Amino acid sequence: MQMVKEMLEFVVDTRLAGEDNVKTGIPFHLQRQEATLIVMWGDKTHSILSADNYSDSDALASVHEYPAPGEYKISIYVESPYSWSHVYISTLDCQDAIFTCIPSLFNEKTECIQYFKQTLVELPTPMPRMKGTIQFTLANPATGCNGIKLNENFSFLFIHCSSLRKIHPKLFSSNKHSISFSYCFYGCSKLEELHNEMFKGCSTVLSYAFCFFGCYALKTIPSDLFKDSFKAQGFRGVFKDCLGLRSIPENLFSGSCSAEMFSEAFQNCISLQSIPERLFSRCPNVIGFSSTFENCICVTSVPENLFKWCPRVMHFRSTFSKSGLKHVPEDLFADKKYVSSYSYVFSWCDIEDAPGKLFKDSIYAVDFSGCFYGCNHLRSVGKELFASAIYARRFSHCFYGCKNLKKATIEIASRNVDTIYLFVEKKEDAEITVVAQTMSSSAKMLSMKSEKLGITVEEKHFVMATLRALWQSILRIMRHD
Repeated sequence: MQMVKEMLEFVVDTRLAGEDNVKTGIPFHLQRQEATLIVMWGDKTHSILSADNYSDSDALASVHEYPAPGEYKISIYVESPYSWSHVYISTLDCQDAIFTCIPSLFNEKTECIQYFKQTLVELPTPMPRMKGTIQFTLANPATGCNGIKLNENFSFLFIHCSSLRKIHPKLFSSNKHSISFSYCFYGCSKLEELHNEMFKGCSTVLSYAFCFFGCYALKTIPSDLFKDSFKAQGFRGVFKDCLGLRSIPENLFSGSCSAEMFSEAFQNCISLQSIPERLFSRCPNVIGFSSTFENCICVTSVPENLFKWCPRVMHFRSTFSKSGLKHVPEDLFADKKYVSSYSYVFSWCDIEDAPGKLFKDSIYAVDFSGCFYGCNHLRSVGKELFASAIYARRFSHCFYGCKNLKKATIEIASRNVDTIYLFVEKKEDAEITVVAQTMSSSAKMLSMKSEKLGITVEEKHFVMATLRALWQSILRIMRHD
């Protein structure tokens, strides 16, 4: 048995858990009983933590009491023929006989976890190469599964470490086989800076979902942060609630060619000033942009080609809802033939006009509910806005709350409309005309509710116009395929 030179260090400040607090804690799980941890507490004392006194299902947790409140550097060495490969930071409980023992600071039931999360302020060394995940599942003799699966997984690792300010520039560079960093820094509200090489070489990662959710102090993002993550598919909520974030580098996702989900990615980034045009230019497999820029109140414009390189998108639900948008480019959704929902996509925005060709290629779009809901500054709507959406079914609250929309003629080509409740807000001085097909279900529904809706229904047989719009959409799609 020999001392492994590689060590892990934490800087803690006990005062962050209370002015007079003198305690901190470190939670570990040793899967091999041969492993021993030597902890230098930073006050000229040390502890030897061994798996001999713990069962495999217990967390090897230790609370240390210092002689006085203050800041201390903890150094941890492992004494084991397996190096760090069988050491885990883990405290998850078993639920319904299926649970995952991941490197996590997630469980708030133990005293050491609470102290650790409250007092951790810095990670001055890279994380050592750790196996990461022990996943306990139900045994299945038919497949040869014995109920234990080993993975590298750093999900939830520093969740709610609300005092963590600094991390090593190459924090995870030794963990090149990790598969997930989901929720890794969730709630690290004081984390000030990220680094280009913190995920260097992590080419097997599949998910960064909500990784930096709630990192309020972040102001910038390094451009090469995800450079090596070409297998990563999930970026949902990755920078959600980063209230101080002011800019996004244009090539942030240039290496993320497998990305599929960006929903909520920058939601509630209230300090974000602009969106770079080629942000998603290397992401051809994206299917979801729901709430991606929702409540980005300082974003007043969107590049016309922002989604140009994402032909497979299926939903834009609330994508720009409550943002500061004042203008929508006519070709923003060009060639989006697979989109099914635009519900609330621009709700509560400051846009003044809805271009007639905005949805020209979205022939399979079904849901336009609340599309421009609460757009108080909207003054004009292109007559052909929905002329290509021949399969649309839902239009409820589409223009409801658009107080300055006084006059408009809008074509609804679909014969399959289910809901059009409160299409617009009834106003005495408004002249809103909806053109619908004769005898179509949409025309009948509008006729019955037109008085309550505050609109005039003009039943018009324009099947040829609909077929013409469909043919034009098909030609555009064929030219781009």
